[in-house]
Amino acid sequence: MLDLFIIDAYQKNSQPIETVISFQGRLSRFFIVSCFEEINEIEKKEDWYGVFYDDEVISEELLFSLELFFAHKGHDVLVALKKDITGNRISKSPRFFKKELTLKKDCLQPVEECVYETILDGWIYEYGFDV
Repeated sequence: MLDLFIIDAYQKNSQPIETVISFQGRLSRFFIVSCFEEINEIEKKEDWYGVFYDDEVISEELLFSLELFFAHKGHDVLVALKKDITGNRISKSPRFFKKELTLKKDCLQPVEECVYETILDGWIYEYGFDV
């Protein structure tokens, strides 16, 4: 299970409910927030928390691989790959964090020194991406 924080992306294709649905019932709780500082102020109940924008969904492959990555010791932050709505631009970004970590106030990076691991199984898609 996972605590999920959804940030307003201010995009016309934003669908925060689609973000929640894409996690297929594997969320403990979810919060819609306006900034990273808000995330830091909320107590995390699960061992890991995720941060997504409200115009993003998670692929089934990425969702299913999370359990393995959460169970593995040795990393603090999980980096995921993302395809934009056209499929032409691929980026990577830290998206899953151990609950003890505090995010910087202006980006998806923890304040603390961390060990990062990149997940190569699956994608984050912008909502509306034609899989």
